[in-house]
Amino acid sequence: MKKARILIIIAVLALVFLGGVFLWFWSLGSVPKTQNSELKLAINQGAVYLTRGGGFEEQARSGMELMVGDKLRTGKGSTASVLAYGMADLRLDQNTEIIIE
Repeated sequence: MKKARILIIIAVLALVFLGGVFLWFWSLGSVPKTQNSELKLAINQGAVYLTRGGGFEEQARSGMELMVGDKLRTGKGSTASVLAYGMADLRLDQNTEIIIE
C-alpha cells in the first residue's frame, strides 16, 4: 500500500513536470521573430558607396538597411557608421572597405 502511494506521487509529479516543460516550449512560439537585417548605415560626412550582391556600385544613403553580402566603401574625407541592432556601431574612416558577412 505504501509503495503504491509513492508510485502515484512520483507519477503525478512527473506529469506536472512534463506539463510545465510543454507549456514552456509552447510559450516560445509567441516570442516575436527578429527581422533579417538589423544593420543600418549612418553617413557622418562625405560619400559612401554600396555594392549589393556583386552588382554595380551606387552612392549609399543614411538609414539604408544593410544585408549579408553588401560591400561598403568610404571615399576620401568620408566617415560612416554601421549601427548594429541599435546598440553598437562600427565606425568607418576614410578610404575604408568592408563586406557584411
